[in-house]
Amino acid sequence: MKQIIAGLILILAFSFVSFAQKEIRIVDPHPFDSFGKLSLNDRKGRFDNFFAALSNNGDAKGVVIFELDKNESKAKKRKRLEEISKRFNFRKIDKFRFTFIVYEGDEEFTTFRLIPKTKNWDDLLYEDRDYKLIKGEELQQKINELFPK
Repeated sequence: MKQIIAGLILILAFSFVSFAQKEIRIVDPHPFDSFGKLSLNDRKGRFDNFFAALSNNGDAKGVVIFELDKNESKAKKRKRLEEISKRFNFRKIDKFRFTFIVYEGDEEFTTFRLIPKTKNWDDLLYEDRDYKLIKGEELQQKINELFPK
């Protein structure tokens, strides 16, 4: 019986490792929120909820992971990233508390994470995709570089 349980644990461990290599993954903590395509008003509400949660978690940092649909136009990708930049300005959010991970994938998907101040980025990121890591205060500049008008 012990051998069967040990075998199952080993199989699960190898399955997890092989799955983890297919995605950008932040090991810790759990996502605050994640969603696919939504209306503009729904996305604004999700951004606002995330901003509020960050405000209630004093020293935490916010991470926004944008999977951009590789089949969409550059203009649409740019517009999607500019939405959060406009929300920052509208809500007067401290951009220094945010980092963005942007990459192209098979669908539009957004994930929000709260990262405790005590965590080191090197311990959190595991990547197997070509992604851009963007500091919040550089967001508009990087949007212009990635998706020029």
